[in-house]
Amino acid sequence: MEKNMSRRDFIKNSAFAGGALILSSAMVNAAGTMFGMSEKGNYGYDRLLKGVCDIHLHCRPDSRERSVDEYGFMKDAMAAGYRAVMFKSNDFSCHDRAYLIRQALPGAECFGSFCMNRVHGDKVNPFAARKAVETSGGLCRCIWMPTLDAANAKPNMLTPAEREALGAAIYAYRHAPGHIDCTGCYQCI
Repeated sequence: MEKNMSRRDFIKNSAFAGGALILSSAMVNAAGTMFGMSEKGNYGYDRLLKGVCDIHLHCRPDSRERSVDEYGFMKDAMAAGYRAVMFKSNDFSCHDRAYLIRQALPGAECFGSFCMNRVHGDKVNPFAARKAVETSGGLCRCIWMPTLDAANAKPNMLTPAEREALGAAIYAYRHAPGHIDCTGCYQCI
């Protein structure tokens, strides 16, 4: 250990070491049941998942292969003690499916999001963002700016369409930059 370590560095290193120790002992204690299913069909180590809000889930249906569908994941999440989930697709809106899942699974706290990729128009589409936010149930809780279709070179200023889409995002409660690099214009905030 350095003799001239600052108080700040000491606290930071101590917190990191303590967290690692706690995490390693939790992993060791749960080794047999953490990833397996219990006899009841629920996840064997629910206390790690109890109260979790997962806000970035890619499930089927999607244009890419996914390991689980939204309905099946929501059933498992409820059994494991999740508080809420928010589904995301790079190509399709999923807040409408969250509405249907809530109908089929009473008590399910699932939400959807909307991603501004090319499938919704050649450019950022403020009309599509408004319609996502206005969909029955009010379950679109995030508007993502372009992800897979994001251009590498973005202008320093937002276009009028991008500003309008951000306005719709305010009503969705959350805006996410997607895969757009920050240009330092800070117009999104």
